[in-house]
Amino acid sequence: GAADAAAVEAKDTKGLLYGEWQTDPWSPPPAADGKVPKNDHGNYELWDGDLKLLPKGTTWLKMPKVAIVARQLSIDFAQALTGFGRSGGRAV
Repeated sequence: GAADAAAVEAKDTKGLLYGEWQTDPWSPPPAADGKVPKNDHGNYELWDGDLKLLPKGTTWLKMPKVAIVARQLSIDFAQALTGFGRSGGRAV
C-alpha cells in the first residue's frame, strides 16, 4: 500500500547528500552591456580552465599583456582565475 511505497522511497533516498534541487547544472551569468561578470576581487573564476564555465559572449584570451591592451582601449575584461598555487605554505 501507500505505507510500503513511502518506506521504499525513504530507503531509496537514504544517504543522499544533496537535495535534487541542488543538483541542477550551473551556468555562468552572460556578459551583458559590454560588461564581463566578475567576482568581488575583479576577476572571473574559471576553475581548471574549463571553457564550459565561460560566460556567454566572452572569450578566454591566453596572451601575454592582453590586459594592458584591453585597459588602454577601455575594453571591459576580467582576468581568469584558474586555480591556486602554494608558496610558503599559503595559497597564492
